[in-house]
Amino acid sequence: MYSVLGLSHDASLLLYAVISIVGLIVLIAKFKMNPFVALIVGAVFMGLIAGMPLSGIVKAYQDGVASVLGFIAIVLGLGTMLGKLMAESGGAEQVAKTLVRVFGEKNVHWAMMVVAVICGIPVFIQVGIVLAVPARIRYRQAYGYIARQNRDRPGGGPGRSA
Repeated sequence: MYSVLGLSHDASLLLYAVISIVGLIVLIAKFKMNPFVALIVGAVFMGLIAGMPLSGIVKAYQDGVASVLGFIAIVLGLGTMLGKLMAESGGAEQVAKTLVRVFGEKNVHWAMMVVAVICGIPVFIQVGIVLAVPARIRYRQAYGYIARQNRDRPGGGPGRSA
């Protein structure tokens, strides 16, 4: 590896890492490159500039991707299973019904927010969103008239005077 501007080896590596990150952003945002391909290009660039042999770059990339995907796959798989169980058993909808009763019809939006938090924390967030959307649609259809009534009311809502 070549040292730049008289910097130490570690400082040069840090500078190259920053250049790689900026390069990733440019490849993805400006040139619309697939992010996965851009990550591979950035990793190869960083490995070559650091002086690694090409076989070492491939092995380091393989080990890094395997360790990250191994962890993510477990979290995503278990979260998806838990989410499916909540959806099939009606657990998410029961939570929504209970919270709408607690918050009241005028505060359905707050109840849906709490449902999203309750369902989103134990599962992967995308699974939580998928669980919350059907309940939100049902309650929007059931309680949507409240929003229309408040909008048409003089003063714009409950408790407000014109």
